[in-house]
Amino acid sequence: MPQATPLPIRLHIVELRQKGLTQSQISQRTSVSLSTVKTILRRHRQRGDEGLSPDYDRCGSQQLRSSPFIIRAFVCLRKWHPTYGYDQIFSQIKSKYPDLKLPDRRTVYNWWHRFNLVAKRSKPPKPEADWASKPHQTWQVDAKEEISIANGQKHCWLNVVDEYSGAPLSPPVFPPQ
Repeated sequence: MPQATPLPIRLHIVELRQKGLTQSQISQRTSVSLSTVKTILRRHRQRGDEGLSPDYDRCGSQQLRSSPFIIRAFVCLRKWHPTYGYDQIFSQIKSKYPDLKLPDRRTVYNWWHRFNLVAKRSKPPKPEADWASKPHQTWQVDAKEEISIANGQKHCWLNVVDEYSGAPLSPPVFPPQ
């Protein structure tokens, strides 16, 4: 997370604006991003010198914090019913407590991961490539058929590449027969 712009730099930005410099000139002179300069000047216009101090109370996540009761409800129901998914457990809790604000699916799955109630996602195995181990052992061939060129004629050709070295073979280009 980026650091808050120090108060002396904020004061300097306001001074430069009062001297008549544009926001982009101030940004270049102070090495502060243009969006930060605009924010500092807007806050100074709206709140005066008090608007220059950083808003530390607004730092951090602004998301809904769930109560321990909600977390415990989702975790316990998953333990008691390991085959139930989010939708079934959500509907059970919502039917019993309709006024509660319940978290979304991703949040609940994060809780379940924390308590080892769901399997970790597995990555599909990478196929083992049987690549060539020396030049001229394997060639890759790709056909292009009836491709229109700039003058409107249609042509066909083959791309032939040595798999080991990546060297192309230059076969002839010919009209379709």
